[in-house]
Formats: sequence, structure tokens, C-alpha cells
Amino acid sequence: LENINFINYDSKNLYSNEIGRITSFNIVNYISLEYLNKSCKFISDDISFLKLLVKSVEFKNIIVRIEELIELNQYYNMIPIPVDSNINISYIKTIILIENYISKYGVSGTILQCDSSFIIQNTMRIIRAISQLALKKLNIVCFKISLKFFKMIDNQLWNVLIPYRQIRLIPEYFFAKITNNKMIFNNLFFKMMSKKKIEYLTSKHPSAIRNMFMFFPLLNIKSTSSPVADDIIIVHLNILPRFIWNETVHSTSEFFWLIISDSGNSKIIYYDLFSFKKDNIKSLIFFNILLSVKISKTPFLFIEIISDKWLRSEFVITISIKDLIFSMEFKKEFSYINFKPLCNQ
Repeated sequence: LENINFINYDSKNLYSNEIGRITSFNIVNYISLEYLNKSCKFISDDISFLKLLVKSVEFKNIIVRIEELIELNQYYNMIPIPVDSNINISYIKTIILIENYISKYGVSGTILQCDSSFIIQNTMRIIRAISQLALKKLNIVCFKISLKFFKMIDNQLWNVLIPYRQIRLIPEYFFAKITNNKMIFNNLFFKMMSKKKIEYLTSKHPSAIRNMFMFFPLLNIKSTSSPVADDIIIVHLNILPRFIWNETVHSTSEFFWLIISDSGNSKIIYYDLFSFKKDNIKSLIFFNILLSVKISKTPFLFIEIISDKWLRSEFVITISIKDLIFSMEFKKEFSYINFKPLCNQ
């Protein structure tokens, strides 16, 4: 563990470091985390993320059996994210079962059911470890992809589907009618449906369904920024929840990630985790954040607030800092006066 920098040992005392804490907290094999720590910088899209994930040591005993090939081939033809066509490879089987679980297709074979359950349980822990590694490395692309997959597996819902499906109280037949109506389907993302449209889709309890849409976490965000010193600004954030708390739908706390990234949206400058509870659902949350930025490289900043649980509960605002008036550096030059040395007397 000391050789791979998971712990620090000075012959007398033993100290843990950040990577070692991530390994132990998420119960991930240290060999897997060493591999993920070196390779997470290469994650750029969903396919590269899945291929990196399934090569963890936890899945080394997953094998492809002859009697599973027909069923795996059926799942392969249904999964939305394409992978290599050779289903005889064990890591391809792992990817197929992960996507199959998100799609809620179900598994018929008893052995495949055991494999799928084992894969999903380990996948959730490994993805959490990847997201924490990404924060440590300030890698925003890896963090957002890992968090997205964690929420998709947790909710068994693809990110491109209607986000209100996460509210289990809304009957499924209602979403089936929305899917068949392309106009309503395209206008539903982050837009509240009117009561007339709900009555058009269903005559059963339209007011109750309308109120259930208000359970989806939405936030009002306002921000201002001002210079403090050369290359240092302060960002003021006001966050107000705009949703109704329901004990059946929400857990005891709703957590959100606050991420500030540079203009290229490639590096995290600042991150924090905050939460709302039932008691403070109508309270305003304030953030006063000091940031050190280079104006020439970062003309504006991205501020993103992402739910730790809800898919598509994400909010982005930009702050332009190129027009801020910063204090000028003090570069006055002094001229020296040639004094004659004083006499010792």
C-alpha cells in the first residue's frame, strides 16, 4: 500500500492519504483503484467510461458461458450504448448486463441473474470511488459522467428519458401516453405541464398529477461577482429551492454538488456539497466564494449545481469576469541616490 501511495509510513506511524480513504470508504479493491487513478484522465464519453469501469479487479471472475450466448445476444441488440460485437469477452458481458439493468429488461437465466446482481452491487461502489477520484484530480468530465451513471443505475432510468419518471407516484400509463405524443414529449424537459395538457392525456386525478410534478427538484439561482485583488474575485450565490417536499419521494436530505469550472469547462476550480432538508426547504442558501483566476486564460466561469440523486436536475449559469475592473499592480520604479559614505569620525 505504501508503494502505490495509498498510505504513508515512517517506520513509527501510519498515515492514510486521500486515495487510501477513498478505497476503504467505498470498499473497492486497491488494485482496481490504482488502475482507475491512473486511467480516469482518459475518460471522455460514455463508452470509454464503461470500458474503464468493467476492467476493475472485482469483475475478473465474470465468465461467458456457452448457454448464455443466445440470451446475451438478445440483450446486445437492445442496449442503447454500442459496444464491441464479440460477446464472448467477459468485460463485454459486464457492460451488456449493466445497460440491461438500467433499461429494466430483466434477466431470465438464474446464473445471469446472480451475475447481474453481483455486477450492479460492485459497480455502484466503484462508480462512487471514480467520482471522488475525479474531484481529487479536478477532472470535471470524469466527475459528471460517473455521477450520471451512478444516478442512472440507481434509478434504473436512462438520462435521455423523461426525468419525471423518477417520481414513482405518477402512474406509468401517463408517461406511455406522453411518449406517444411527440410534441408533448419534446416540450416536457424542465417545463411544467399545464393542467389542460394533463387533462388531455388523462381524466384521472389531473390536479394530483400536476402537484406531483412539483416534487421534482428545481432551484432558482442568482449570482454576482466582484474583484477583490489582482487575479482574485469573490462570487456571491443565492440558491432558493423551487419544489415541494414529499417524504415518500424525497429522502431525509437532498444533496447537490456545486461545481465551478473554467471557461473551457475542463478543470474544476471549486467544488462543494450542500443539502436541503424538509425544515429548510423554503430557506435561502448563501455562498461567498473566493477564487483565484487568471483573466487572460479564463474570461468567464461556469457555475453548475447538480443533484446527487436526481437525473437532469442540473443548473448552469455563466459569470463573465473579463469586464471586471481589477486593481492595477504596483510597479513603480525608484531611482537610487548616490550618497557618499559617511566618515567614521
